[in-house]
Amino acid sequence: MENNLYNHTVVRALLGLIPIVLFALIIFNNKQSGNDFLGPNFVKMILGFGSLFLWSAWIIIETIVLFFKKQTHFAYINIALMIIIGLIYTLELYLNHI
Repeated sequence: MENNLYNHTVVRALLGLIPIVLFALIIFNNKQSGNDFLGPNFVKMILGFGSLFLWSAWIIIETIVLFFKKQTHFAYINIALMIIIGLIYTLELYLNHI
């Protein structure tokens, strides 16, 4: 059980880091793409938002299913990961406004 819980946590955390890295590349990039519609920041933003929405939907649906299956340890891990990812996004936005 512990090995499955560890694997569950690591996979979801690593996949949750993909949008964080993409947003960090945009936020901390000094060069702005300006009016360039398909500039590098625009592509990173689209990939970041897309992966964020997919990851969030996957975690929310999986959490609901895990609660119905009575696997509360896995569901609580998913909830904790969502809170941590949300805090990291908030921290990134805060650091961008300093």
